[in-house]
Amino acid sequence: MGNGKKFFITSVGTLDYKNAVYTFNDKFFETKFASEAIYRLVDNIADAEVLVFSTNEALEKYGNDLKTLINAECIPVPFAKEEKGLREVFETINKKIEIGSEIVIDITNAFRSLQMIYFAIMIYLTALKHVTIKGIYYGAYEDRDESTNPPKAPVVDLTPIFNMIKWFYAVQIFNDYGLAKPVAKIIENVMEFKPKSQLKALSSQLKEISDGLYNVDVRVINDAFLKLSCNRDSYISILSGNLPIAQEVFDSIINSYKNFGIDQNLIPNRQNTYTDLTQDELDREKNIIDWYINLGQIKNALTIMREWIVNKIMLQKKKTHKWLVHKNRIPFEKVITGLNIRYNKKNLTSDLKEFANNAEKIFKWRDYVSHGGFTSEGIPKALNSDQSNWEEIRKIWQYFKEFDWSKIDKIFFDGKKEIKTLYITSLGLSKGVLYTLLKNITPADTPCHFLIISSDESQKSIPECFEKAEVKVNYTCWNLADPHKDDFDKNKFINTPDYIDLIHKSDKIIINFAGGTSAMQFHVKGIAEVAESCGTDVVKILTIDRRSPEEQRKYPFVKGEIIKI
Repeated sequence: MGNGKKFFITSVGTLDYKNAVYTFNDKFFETKFASEAIYRLVDNIADAEVLVFSTNEALEKYGNDLKTLINAECIPVPFAKEEKGLREVFETINKKIEIGSEIVIDITNAFRSLQMIYFAIMIYLTALKHVTIKGIYYGAYEDRDESTNPPKAPVVDLTPIFNMIKWFYAVQIFNDYGLAKPVAKIIENVMEFKPKSQLKALSSQLKEISDGLYNVDVRVINDAFLKLSCNRDSYISILSGNLPIAQEVFDSIINSYKNFGIDQNLIPNRQNTYTDLTQDELDREKNIIDWYINLGQIKNALTIMREWIVNKIMLQKKKTHKWLVHKNRIPFEKVITGLNIRYNKKNLTSDLKEFANNAEKIFKWRDYVSHGGFTSEGIPKALNSDQSNWEEIRKIWQYFKEFDWSKIDKIFFDGKKEIKTLYITSLGLSKGVLYTLLKNITPADTPCHFLIISSDESQKSIPECFEKAEVKVNYTCWNLADPHKDDFDKNKFINTPDYIDLIHKSDKIIINFAGGTSAMQFHVKGIAEVAESCGTDVVKILTIDRRSPEEQRKYPFVKGEIIKI
């Protein structure tokens, strides 16, 4: 046995026991007590603490004998005829067994209900007290050989029956929660079959896919399922004959995880490459989401559902390379989250308005469950523990599965990108801000265009800035009537088609967050949000002039620094 406290649990009845020569593993011991025979014949019990649980009547008859023969501690329990008595026996045994103990049990004698209690207490002790059942034995006196005197009777090892109980419980956990980790543990730690290498590989892959599903990692799920399914026949061959209904259980696992993996590599290799996004991958993710929903694992379903919507748009727009890179996903995430902002809802078609509202809910619910309830808001009704409330999530998921994704093209500009680089900046009284941007234009940025947030006063200096920079490019002014008393309404920009059109027609947008008044900077920030929600490549910068304010006013046309933020 191991390092935990050791117990040998047995019982005795009131029958008149007869001597027999008990046999086990080519060893023999003569006694009238099966418990003594097991104590002497089974290895590594001699140093265990012996506990005899029996009725007072049985202990009065045989208790002293067992104390003398095997140094037993005799503990009286009632003859359980109803639930109260059964519970008392259960609690009496439980109190004597310490956490982490190792137990060998003899179920030969005493009333039969006690033997059933032993099986119940073993399940409890292994689950909550981390007890290890090292053996379950039965002295089969009724199977004795009468040709000898005294007769010979075998000691039967019933440990595999308890292992079967644990196996069936592991199967139940899989059926209820879809997790194969308990099955893997049984395979690896309880059963002993060959070849060991294949046993270890099977257990490892079951644990991998269970961990992948528990931690919601679609890459691990894919990799582990492929290994499982590819080795299905050899694994079934190993399991059959060593575990009951092994093929049926393994097939059930494979069928439950059906289509969770396809032939692809999603984990970057040394060259940092992996498979491009495909429709097969999206179908695989859809199967996993359905699986989570069917098991009521709504948090996990929402986690992948949110990413599936992003992936679907990326595939629709043929942005399939390096699709797992976060920075490549951000523009498409912002397209989705920015729909209601960018179009102010009323400007959306009915189809896209429904799409925007449903996507907004999925993103919001996913954020709620992922942040562990750290929010001042109440629990969304759709996430209430009452499963009937989950129906809204199911309906929205069904909506996305049936959605005509070609309609999503309407929220992207698919015309000609007439502008290579769109510069967006505010312009106050510091002419050097615009001058610095103009002096940093390179051939790679052209053709370019400037959108300048200005005032009546600052607009007058724009031609001079272009002249001093010796640059001729097109520009558009957005003049604030009062740059100091603006109403800070983001919709001013959103509801101006000409400005939105500039963003759509630009391949890249460089936004300067320096210069101008607070009102101007408010609109610069709002334009940045709109640009990102359009899926456009946005670069954020600061123009910096480290000279003193006096020098800047006296010599405004000096090229400053540009810092990316």
